[in-house]
Amino acid sequence: MVDGTPPSDCVSLLDSIMMIFVALPSGVYFITLEGEGFKKTEKVILLR
Repeated sequence: MVDGTPPSDCVSLLDSIMMIFVALPSGVYFITLEGEGFKKTEKVILLR
């Protein structure tokens, strides 16, 4: 978005992802985000 605010469906997705990470133990995780025309892998490090 032009004003820097993410679309509401993106915020909902991020909320869902964060709920999953709350239940995971410390470690390094890789998540792959796929959408129309893009695919991105992100590394997430959880320290508890």
